Amino acid sequence: MEWCGHMTASVPRRLSRRAWLLVSASAAASHALGRAPIGGELKLALPWSLVDLDPHSSAPSAAWFGPAIADPLYGVDAHGRAHPALADGMPVVSGAGVEVRLRPGLVTARGRALTLHDVHWSLTRAATRGARALLGEFGAGQVAGEVLRFPKVDAARLALALASPLTAILPRGFNPARPDGTGALLAEPSPAGLRLSRNPRAARGAALLDRVNVKQSPSLTEGLRAFEAGELHVGWLGDGLHRPRPGARPFRGKDVGWVVLRTGAQAGQWSAPGVAQALISGLPAGSLGRFDLTPPGGRSQTRWGGGDAELLVSRAEPFLMEVAEAVAAGASQPGHRLNVTPVTEAELTRRRASAAYSLCLDFVRRLGEAPGLDGLALTAAASPALARRPPHLEKQSLIEVTRALSLGVIGAVRPSGYAAPEYQDLSLWDFGAITRQG
Repeated sequence: MEWCGHMTASVPRRLSRRAWLLVSASAAASHALGRAPIGGELKLALPWSLVDLDPHSSAPSAAWFGPAIADPLYGVDAHGRAHPALADGMPVVSGAGVEVRLRPGLVTARGRALTLHDVHWSLTRAATRGARALLGEFGAGQVAGEVLRFPKVDAARLALALASPLTAILPRGFNPARPDGTGALLAEPSPAGLRLSRNPRAARGAALLDRVNVKQSPSLTEGLRAFEAGELHVGWLGDGLHRPRPGARPFRGKDVGWVVLRTGAQAGQWSAPGVAQALISGLPAGSLGRFDLTPPGGRSQTRWGGGDAELLVSRAEPFLMEVAEAVAAGASQPGHRLNVTPVTEAELTRRRASAAYSLCLDFVRRLGEAPGLDGLALTAAASPALARRPPHLEKQSLIEVTRALSLGVIGAVRPSGYAAPEYQDLSLWDFGAITRQG
């Protein structure tokens, strides 16, 4: 696996959430020091599904809220250097391999004490889910007394792999319907949405807000209407539907993944590597602007030429369905019409696994911050077999990676929009650091 990074030479063994933000986010996180107000409720509605809140999942809900409820063993600072989070110090190279220790006294939001056996269970589980490509060369280690021991691998790369939110540590028997972890918030999913409340047992410091209430918005416009009317505290990708909400503050966070276009077996010759990215490059300029999606690379004149065909998309994801309509309209031409076909998540998973489709619009979650991981995430999404022995990716741009895949990047997805004036630090998208002023 060709990705790399650095470990800090000397890092405190334990980092509170406030210290974590100082070393890993930005100076804006100084709000989270003792001077910051505590309390309040944040209300938002996202045009994304809120089911499957499993930190090890590649689902959008996990990308948005997984880091709020569970922590990895390590973190990565703004300079790409690993530092301890739940781990007690950096990985240590010994004669028997590379050893990792767990901070003592860690307890989950629901009162479960964490041990090294939970760590091993979590990494084993993660390696069968969203972190499959990431943990392929390391495995889950073996519990050996008071350490988790890995084979003789590069300790710096191991720390970066264990810093991915997809390798978060969960209690054994974790249930996505009743999530648990050491994060700043405790999650309570329900048919009405997602309720997140302050976790006083949080390993890196409890949230500053009392609660975060999240609902699924049926569309971008409905969420913006509710924000403009004062019913929500966050306007997703805008400051209002008809007019700007007075005093609203813009925010823009880090990328959490990408909207991608896949080509499948039913596309015939149009399923060749690079075709998906070429189709995206041929979309009319500005057609994706309202979604804050910018395709990488230059422009092309390519339009779909495989006859009338379906463009599959999950009916559970309002945002993706809206993007699919824009892509279908922009890529179609006379005699070669793309028809958006919403399907259940189960049907999408089945057809994606067998490539039984012409085109499919999907989401791919980022693996982490280390160089090369973006290419690995996209490669693994397109071909799990190829990801087991990935090409050299650390110096390749996204467009160079996708030209070799039956998958193209429509644009990066990130938290972005406007917040009510009393809320601070949404750009960090760290729900333990967001504060309400006044």
